[in-house]
Amino acid sequence: MSWFSDLYVSVAMIFIKLMVYAYEYLTLPIYFMFSKTEYFMPFPEDEQSYFKKFAAEESRTLSMPIEKNDPGSPWRASEYIDNLVTEALPGCSTLSELWLRTVKLWPNKPALGTRRILNTDYEAMPSGKKMVKLTMGEYLWETYAEAESRVSSLAAGLRSILGPSTLDRKEENSCPTPLILFSETRAEWLYAAVATWRLNRPIATLYSTLGDDAVVHGLVETEASVIFTSDELLCKVVNLLPRCPLVTHVIYFSNGVVQKHSCLDVNDLARLNATARHSVETARKALPDGVTLHDILELEAIGTAEICGGAAKKIESTLNWQPPADERPKPNDLAVIMYTSGSTGAPKGVEITHENILCTIAGLFRRLPKLNIDSDIYIGYLPLAHVLELTCELSVLILGIPIGFSNPQTLTDTSTKIKQGACRGDIIVLKPTLFATVPTVLDRITKSVWEKVKEGGPLMEAIFHFAYDYKCRRLHTGFPSFLVDRLIFRKVRALVGGRLRYIVSGGAPLSEESHLFTNVCFAPIMQG
Repeated sequence: MSWFSDLYVSVAMIFIKLMVYAYEYLTLPIYFMFSKTEYFMPFPEDEQSYFKKFAAEESRTLSMPIEKNDPGSPWRASEYIDNLVTEALPGCSTLSELWLRTVKLWPNKPALGTRRILNTDYEAMPSGKKMVKLTMGEYLWETYAEAESRVSSLAAGLRSILGPSTLDRKEENSCPTPLILFSETRAEWLYAAVATWRLNRPIATLYSTLGDDAVVHGLVETEASVIFTSDELLCKVVNLLPRCPLVTHVIYFSNGVVQKHSCLDVNDLARLNATARHSVETARKALPDGVTLHDILELEAIGTAEICGGAAKKIESTLNWQPPADERPKPNDLAVIMYTSGSTGAPKGVEITHENILCTIAGLFRRLPKLNIDSDIYIGYLPLAHVLELTCELSVLILGIPIGFSNPQTLTDTSTKIKQGACRGDIIVLKPTLFATVPTVLDRITKSVWEKVKEGGPLMEAIFHFAYDYKCRRLHTGFPSFLVDRLIFRKVRALVGGRLRYIVSGGAPLSEESHLFTNVCFAPIMQG
């Protein structure tokens, strides 16, 4: 009977509330005495002063208008009210310098992780189409030193086929022709970007989801002669080359870390999954005259030979290779031409300098809580062609936090490319503590959780609502809520691996409901 059910829920909730409030009043003095905010300072003592100013009381003024009496004045961080910051860390005025400094600090620490694909299946859909289903293994990792070895080799390989960047300038003060990056988010994307920056050449980023006309638009507008792409997108790129007569080099990404762990030859296509293998084989047959196709691993081998003079490769011999001083980037040199998604017409390119990106990284540093380089992990799945993901990934790498790569099709257990029952989603396997996301994803998660709560019945819904409201109050007073976190919200956090500690959201405004829900059920969130 409904009245009995209502009575049962009411009595149960009275008992639960009494227990929770008793626990709260007994533990409140302890929380009050020991609660404090801590900030991450993993750097040597002589550099920590740069971060100590961020550890002031939370009551400080975070930002203020430049012109106090002007309501339309731009706002700026309070500690930089007089001058804009130009470096993310002291002494590093370009992205290349920042990366080399990081490698020097943590050469043997895991840096970038890629999940191995064990098997590819094709399941027939009701529409008649076949859906790719992947069986995936564990993450395979490359250390900072191994990553730097690949970056140095790739940079040297690029210079050997393109020549010095100083010769690739149409006018005296112009920048060299950009290299196009058209690929999904993956480790090789970052390797290509860092290697290109080292040569003082800009990259131009294109979303991997762009249509044919948008990709051609980016290639033609930048007058690019080189395009990086993934093995799976290679066939699409090759089919567009007749419309892009200036392109002379196509470099495709393949999984180098899998090759290393499996001891496979660079020409052995067994290291590619079935979809990528078909794409590469088809592209090789359709390649137009005058265009050279390179596997990124082949180009790295060319670069290694340039550095080592043909000697056998050792990681130490390919670390920290740099071109001559006049070919290295400066703070105001162009680093990225970032194209939009093309939702309102042809994609539009935005020019971003090294200094621009370093300023953005510095702003993110200022908002980071205390991080642990031994346990924190970042999951990268948003497009690196978006400035939010690019900034977040560069920031955590610089702080010694490893990145495990994913994509929306393999992110969770219910993602479209995960073969049900054969493996878990990336976020469950990796168990990240940090990640960046967009409001649409958070809105979808919020709606899904509330639906599951309602399916649990009246008592479960009442308990969840009480726990939700209780934690909201605790958040507003600045105190933790260990009891409800452990008993109620732990199951919710298990949906994202169970270890999530901090989230960055961007790309669009986040609704107040989703912002609060994420703070309560998952982790603190910052809008960037």
